[in-house]
Amino acid sequence: DGAVYGDRFKKGLVLALNEINTQNVAGQIKVIFEDDKLDPANGVSVFRKLVNVDKVPCVIGPISSGVVLSVAPVANKLKTVVLSPYASNYKISEAGEYIFRIYPSDAIQGVVDAKVAIRMGFKRAAVLNINSDYGVGLKNIFEKEFIRLDGEIVYSESFNTGETDFRSYLTKIKNSGADFIFLPGNEKEISLILIIF
Repeated sequence: DGAVYGDRFKKGLVLALNEINTQNVAGQIKVIFEDDKLDPANGVSVFRKLVNVDKVPCVIGPISSGVVLSVAPVANKLKTVVLSPYASNYKISEAGEYIFRIYPSDAIQGVVDAKVAIRMGFKRAAVLNINSDYGVGLKNIFEKEFIRLDGEIVYSESFNTGETDFRSYLTKIKNSGADFIFLPGNEKEISLILIIF
């Protein structure tokens, strides 16, 4: 489900790695790629393999908030740095001294999104989010800030990773009187929603 993000990340990392290794800036750097499949339990297993078997000094990833938050206790215990390029859940900021991210926190994104919506004149929001640490975290921050700015949440519901039929959600949103839809999710599901919409 997160292959589109992982593929982009991998291509960028390979490009940078080739440049670094060609210039011999820091000697030859080797990268080992693993797929956590956006699954927290699998992410912990993959992380343990990278640290205990492959003996990596740090892990660039995971890309999803849920997997980062699941890996964090293990990484802190093993004193192995985790640097996530995509994870955004605000709880990551407090996940431990070995956990870092380079992507903006939901605590910032949700506030900015709410302010932009209000500035654009939207007052009634429908929120449809993916049921993950990312989607729920961003939804919670957005809704709190939108209400604080005198906006109204007229519809709020979550969908699961891998869902393909969004007609019932969109019918309810249409009937809610919302001015717009706030839609935190993964590209796979969002693209299906936009096609139907």
